[in-house]
Amino acid sequence: AKNDFKTVTEYRTAADGAGELRSNIQALRAARSKTDTEGPIMGRLPALTSAQQQVDSASEALRLSFVEKTKGAVSDSEMRIFGLATPGRMMTDEAANSIITGMDLAAQRTQERATFFDEWMRSKGTLNGAQAEWQRYANANPVIEEVNGQFVPRPENVGNWREFMSGQTTQRAGTGEQQAVQGAAPTAAQPNATGQNLNNPRAPGFRSKGTMQSVAPGEYVWNPATRKMERK
Repeated sequence: AKNDFKTVTEYRTAADGAGELRSNIQALRAARSKTDTEGPIMGRLPALTSAQQQVDSASEALRLSFVEKTKGAVSDSEMRIFGLATPGRMMTDEAANSIITGMDLAAQRTQERATFFDEWMRSKGTLNGAQAEWQRYANANPVIEEVNGQFVPRPENVGNWREFMSGQTTQRAGTGEQQAVQGAAPTAAQPNATGQNLNNPRAPGFRSKGTMQSVAPGEYVWNPATRKMERK
């Protein structure tokens, strides 16, 4: 159980880092919008203007922090795509937008992973089975894919893990195929470690959309100030 709480804490800390990463992504978008000297030819020119220098610094900061802040939240195939290109001035706006959007989705995936593990822990009192279920969801819902040599971000694949885990039918982007998914999500009526049924709308601490939070004495909850799981 102690290792489970450590995992939840680590993922929540990673989610905080993903928030910082999204700020870097916004800075890069803003910098690119101020210059029109991008592409394989114009991008080779020295960065003389303030806007060009901002693109260079923002893209480099994003490159250095991206892997560290999203490691483990996205698949190896997705990370390979992100590693192939840095959205700096050498990249056209069209190509850069796909990569930047995919990076932002990867940051969101890191944040939703923290929410998933936090809710699983609250619901079941253990993380047994959580990693396998999360990996199944992540593999079936990539945030970016390579299609006919082009990198295609998949925003429709982010934020739908509750539906996926509850066994509802989902459509895999890019395939056009409907597939039924099943999983042991923390959405069925189950008591937590203190015996509370956190999925019962009448139970204390219940929130809509499956966000199960309880402040029962002795329960561990996430403290954003200390970035740790603490016992109430």
